[in-house]
Amino acid sequence: MKSFFAFLCLLLISGCTYSELGRTSNFDNTSTQGLALIGVSGKRDFSAWFAKFDPSTHRLLAGAFSGHEGIAHNGGEKITYKLLSMSPGIYVVKNLQYRRYPTTHIYCLNKGTYQFEIKSGQIFYLGAITLGSGSRIFATKGSISEASKIMKEYPDVKGDISTAELTPTYFNNGTDIFGREVWGGYYFD
Repeated sequence: MKSFFAFLCLLLISGCTYSELGRTSNFDNTSTQGLALIGVSGKRDFSAWFAKFDPSTHRLLAGAFSGHEGIAHNGGEKITYKLLSMSPGIYVVKNLQYRRYPTTHIYCLNKGTYQFEIKSGQIFYLGAITLGSGSRIFATKGSISEASKIMKEYPDVKGDISTAELTPTYFNNGTDIFGREVWGGYYFD
């Protein structure tokens, strides 16, 4: 029983990993992945999670073990930058998560978030996401010159940088296996 529980925990953890690119990673326009350069700031430690999204139905396309990407911020007003490797598609900022001992708070952003598109072999600069009071997010559009300076820290990443279009949107709730409405649930037609 213990080994089954350990296996189950490993499966759950594998679906929720950060895909931050290392400083020595290789990337160019022939890559099947796309890159997202994101600035994050806020007074407290938090993580932001992104999910694949269908804008025509306002449904999340992420499953239990795929379609999610995340970044972590270790607190502080100074903006820190993260470079994520993401599969092509349209994404939304799905939720924010932070720990206030002894509990973890998760805020679903289904009522007001942003969508953006990632394309293979391209680098997109999203600007900065700031966790404000009341756990609201604020997106600040960045400049290409600012992104170019940051990308110098990644000498093996080659390609042109584009500013991602952050479009305000929302996503619909789904249902769990018992038919209860939940954010980020499954959609049964």
